Amino acid sequence: YCDPGRADALLEQALKIARAVGDRMLVAQVQREQIHIELYRGRVDRAIQAGEGSLAAAREIDSPEQLAYTLNGIWCAYREAGLIDKGREGLAAAGAIFREMGNKPMIANVLSSLSVSEFMRGDYESALRLCAEARLLTEQSGNPWGQAFSSMVVAWVHFERGDVGQAIRVWEEGLRLAETGGLAVLLSYWRADLASCYRFAGADDLADGHLQAAQELT
Repeated sequence: YCDPGRADALLEQALKIARAVGDRMLVAQVQREQIHIELYRGRVDRAIQAGEGSLAAAREIDSPEQLAYTLNGIWCAYREAGLIDKGREGLAAAGAIFREMGNKPMIANVLSSLSVSEFMRGDYESALRLCAEARLLTEQSGNPWGQAFSSMVVAWVHFERGDVGQAIRVWEEGLRLAETGGLAVLLSYWRADLASCYRFAGADDLADGHLQAAQELT
């Protein structure tokens, strides 16, 4: 069940309460959550606005942890807006904070996000190196969610290099891990990617099955 409109309304109510009581930490947390709701609804400018509001609140109360979480989240909005370099700078800053905290799951998350940025810049080797580092951390901590995320760009690279079979194998493994970790967002994206990959390989029935499954998730 997904109701972004209700989620949006609830977050707006929470934000009004947080501002009314002067709770800047809660303001930062709520606006960080708004990033993803706005992106889900295709409102990239509003996602950036919410994220930058969260960053301002986190800096105002001098909360490095909240700053790191928001920098990690706003990357998605900057990416969609084509502001790759700005997003990468934020991810690097977030990664440094998470390393100081010893937060391995979030270090891995940042590394996986950075791998996306490197892939978009055409630096496949750097992207694969970051994926490998992230995968090692997630395997050490037994984190299937992180393992799934860390393998996403690996599949993209294989596909771009023409190794469709290996791309499919990585995507299928990623689907299994995403299902285990409850990573609904990647389940939708990956099934769509797999549909394209199977279509490219001439396996139309498999492509149709994955595309239908992706549509049902959204």
